[in-house]
Amino acid sequence: IVEDNRFCSGQQFFDAPSGSFTDGSGESNYLNYTECIYVIDPPGDDPIKLTFDEFDVEQGFDFVYVIDGNSFDAPLIASLTGSSIPDQVIATSGSMIVAFISDEIFTNGGWSANYEVVIPTDLELSIASSNPDLGRYESAIYTFEVTNTSSNPATGIVVQQDMAGRKLTLVGGTMPEVSKGEYNRFTSTWTIDLLAPGETATVSIEL
Repeated sequence: IVEDNRFCSGQQFFDAPSGSFTDGSGESNYLNYTECIYVIDPPGDDPIKLTFDEFDVEQGFDFVYVIDGNSFDAPLIASLTGSSIPDQVIATSGSMIVAFISDEIFTNGGWSANYEVVIPTDLELSIASSNPDLGRYESAIYTFEVTNTSSNPATGIVVQQDMAGRKLTLVGGTMPEVSKGEYNRFTSTWTIDLLAPGETATVSIEL
């Protein structure tokens, strides 16, 4: 009997803070009747983020399931099928199970994924107004300040302010003044890709 070890089978266990895995088919299609289990259980209880680099399984018949926990009694948080790369999946319990199941008929190219522990960060947000006693026909400049007070970098920061039911609108052509990131005037959303430990970013907006 010759076994083809390219393809996944049984269970695989991962306890490192980051790693990668695939269906094992390489340049070929995966096999029919595939049942593969990947248990991701690093030390600690920080969230785990799962990202797919490639994804192509038979739509509606073959699935990648993601469970938030280290047992099949834990909540199912994703049922993935088709050929579009899925959004990132985050397990908040600190462990994750990924299960790949294929049926008996068609097979596709397969998938590859990587995971990483999401290190928590502490962010502080402050808001200051140049005119705290804003009158009906007066304007004020609001300064938003975000500081990363943790020892870890913070990524994907989004600040959205409604100001008591009123979205911030810009007055004049020079606002907002952004020290880092981008401000979308149509959604009143400030996005910062990366904030280093101890770093502060500000945006000033006239209302």
